[in-house]
Amino acid sequence: MASILRDSDLHGDDDTIDGEPVMTLTKTWVVRVKGSNKTWVPEILDKFGLLFIRLQKFDRQLTQFVLEKSMDMRAGKNISCNTKSFDDLLELRRKASIEAVEAALRCQDPDAEKDQAKKSKKRVVREEDKDFLDSPWVFLELPKIQVSDGTTMGPHTCKVLFGLREPDIWMEFGAINLLYFKTMILKDHQEGQFGRTRVVKRKRGSPKRSPRNTRASSVPSTPDGQFPVTSPNKRGKV
Repeated sequence: MASILRDSDLHGDDDTIDGEPVMTLTKTWVVRVKGSNKTWVPEILDKFGLLFIRLQKFDRQLTQFVLEKSMDMRAGKNISCNTKSFDDLLELRRKASIEAVEAALRCQDPDAEKDQAKKSKKRVVREEDKDFLDSPWVFLELPKIQVSDGTTMGPHTCKVLFGLREPDIWMEFGAINLLYFKTMILKDHQEGQFGRTRVVKRKRGSPKRSPRNTRASSVPSTPDGQFPVTSPNKRGKV
């Protein structure tokens, strides 16, 4: 007969050392693709019972999952998830986040929109405005995409966590969302549509001081360390 391992069996008074449990059980999500022996252990976040996966442009495991190649950012190569569609996804999330906040403010104060129309400047949505939302996610309407082999995905609606300027995307964890993302990045690579890269501005160093031009340095010295005395010329100059 199989025995049942209870939580109290792991965290009872007799199974702790210095107040810490002897054993801790954790759950890890692993992504596997048919026909590949590679596995991906993504970063997962739980928000109100919904799981969200972190998608980054320069994630080695994500790049291997999507392109089935190792990430390579050497000169002349762009094997990563840094594509135009990823930038478009960031912009869609930004617009959806702004619209969600504006809609929430209108529900709280119907006259706020009229008052805002009288002002010359529109209210700027900030990161902390996500507290006005009932949930921390927004909805994205993703377009239909098709790659060269005829594979199509979408149109598709998905949830992503609120965000305005963050370079990463937290998308709802699910096979359909991941397959859409994979198809999207593959399409961009086939068409050579790569994303923006941040230009690192280098600070200019202070200009080096040029060595002083002294006459003494250009006149050879005698063996005893003294400079020779020269007789003046006709004009009285040395």
